[in-house]
Amino acid sequence: IDVMLDKFLKANCNMILTYQLDNDAEVSKRGIVEVVDSYVTRFLEKPKPDETKSRLASPAIYFLTKESLPKLHQFIETHKDKSIEERDAPGLFWTWYIKQEGARLYAHTIPGRFDIGDIEQYNEVNTYLSSRNVPDFDLLMIPGAALFKNRSYARVGIIGNPSDGYFGKTISCTISNFWAEVEIFASDLLTFIPHPKHDGTNYQSLEDLKEWIKKETYHGGLRLLKATCKKFYDYFVLQAKLISPEDAKRNFTVKYSTTVPRQVGLAGSSAIITSLVKCLMRFYGIDESKISKPLLAETILAVERDELGIAAGLQDRVVQLYEGLVYMDFDEELSKQQGHGTFIKLDHNLLPPLYLAFSPSPSESGKIHSNVRERWNKGDPDIFAGMKLLAQYAEEAHHALLSRDYNKLHSLMNSNFDVRRKMFGDEVLGKDNLRMVEIARSMGACAKFSGSGGAIIGICPKDYTKLKVALEEEGYVFTIINPHSS
Repeated sequence: IDVMLDKFLKANCNMILTYQLDNDAEVSKRGIVEVVDSYVTRFLEKPKPDETKSRLASPAIYFLTKESLPKLHQFIETHKDKSIEERDAPGLFWTWYIKQEGARLYAHTIPGRFDIGDIEQYNEVNTYLSSRNVPDFDLLMIPGAALFKNRSYARVGIIGNPSDGYFGKTISCTISNFWAEVEIFASDLLTFIPHPKHDGTNYQSLEDLKEWIKKETYHGGLRLLKATCKKFYDYFVLQAKLISPEDAKRNFTVKYSTTVPRQVGLAGSSAIITSLVKCLMRFYGIDESKISKPLLAETILAVERDELGIAAGLQDRVVQLYEGLVYMDFDEELSKQQGHGTFIKLDHNLLPPLYLAFSPSPSESGKIHSNVRERWNKGDPDIFAGMKLLAQYAEEAHHALLSRDYNKLHSLMNSNFDVRRKMFGDEVLGKDNLRMVEIARSMGACAKFSGSGGAIIGICPKDYTKLKVALEEEGYVFTIINPHSS
């Protein structure tokens, strides 16, 4: 409410709320307004579709100045002998007031609304909300008035990684097995709520603290939230100017939760950042059409790369924004020409059944990038050739998926790991990671890293029981992947 009141006071005139309908929406059940330069020029009460091209609807929330209240009484008095169709609707008052009195009526646009006028609409809304514990939980009409939630999903690299950071090609998929969720709500101060597990502040003893750090490291989620907010301000307020400095003073409280296993290369950090950026966009009323997904992916990447100094590629951010199975081409010349790579969303049903295995207590994934970046920057021919080969595998895998040639995909996934192993070396990859691959291949399954290390992915054998038992006997976690697509 305070956000709307602030807009009303700044407008210094009457104000109504509006929201954009789809082009094919049924306008004959709504009040439709025509707007020029943010001011209403005409208010049509339940018009026929051909009466107006406008699809800007009013949810019947009005703000009247003190001076306008007598006009409302005047309208009622002068129309008391009119038919009910000519007097019994607020839109008729606004039509009269604008036409007869030249009233100024400011239109403040909100993201949307729920209209419950009968049991059918009630059931539709109830069904919608019951299923919306997933991305873009937009229960609210007014940015900043209350709670916004967003859920982003873990990612598995099917093929081509890590060539995304080296102008290569990859295919990745979001999975519903694990996710990160962020929620924000309006508050007087900008506040970050620590996660009770990942941002611990209380311990039983020094030994307890030591064990916690061993498992969780020094890097909890708060640094991700703070870095995201800083980069969000830099881009959306200072650079793109999609938010005014005055509006940016509206504060919020943010908290997060995550089920993504730590340090196993499933893009858990990226999921938290992506969720927060989406929440902030909704909080400040930024329509997602105002910024392209490729540009938004670059902005999200900049949080880790520029603010936190973490070496990473675009793959995670792209697939978590597009959601589902995505083929990504990061060709250097192509990216220069169009400002970004080419991203193609594929039908996730093209995938064969996949398994995921990971270490519950990873200790080696932090070394994964090794000196490969340095060697790449120096023009090392072995690294250039390796990344080119990984990109080629992704291209071949794209065709294999389209033709459902899973034997070919099996071979390509194994080759992907072999090329990576040659570039990085066994010491960098780590014995636990190598052991998971060794077990899987001994059972006839293909295996490669799902990300930077700590987890492997492969095509699931028809009878995967032996593979599951073999991995679990050595302490690894085994699960069947559930692809997620929006």
